[in-house]
Amino acid sequence: MELESQTFHLTKEEQQAALAHAYLELQLSPVAALRAAQADLLLLDGSSAVADAV
Repeated sequence: MELESQTFHLTKEEQQAALAHAYLELQLSPVAALRAAQADLLLLDGSSAVADAV
């Protein structure tokens, strides 16, 4: 059975929420998780590494 490749298009707010959730799972405080998510979005926006990971 062949797996299909799927592309998900998330808004910036959805991306930030997903990243913040991941950081909360790592037990960062809510403020630190949000700040880390915001910083990551700035650093990773448009990166080919991010596109390849999806």
